[in-house]
Amino acid sequence: MTLKLTGEPAPPAPPAAWRAVRLRTPGDVRRTLATVANGLLRGTMDPNVGSKVAYVLTVLLKTLEAEEVGRQEAAEKPSPEDFARKISQTLRLMHETVPPPTVPPGEGNG
Repeated sequence: MTLKLTGEPAPPAPPAAWRAVRLRTPGDVRRTLATVANGLLRGTMDPNVGSKVAYVLTVLLKTLEAEEVGRQEAAEKPSPEDFARKISQTLRLMHETVPPPTVPPGEGNG
């Protein structure tokens, strides 16, 4: 960290790699959070900047994870056609496996 003539620390320039950080998946965000944590622990990142970046990354991570859960639930939900097909199969199996009721002799119609 360098000092300005006023005695206050100058904000560090963001690493060159940060200009092209990919934050499209939860894994991308987790890797970036790990980078921020390492920078904070090694003292190579300004704690004010690091805490703000970590906060934004955490919010983004929660959002991406929620979207991923929503996509998984939508993929697992059967379409109306699939639902109707499964009902038809179940009814057909029931009809094939359940024997017709038998009427004891002498109790029939007629």
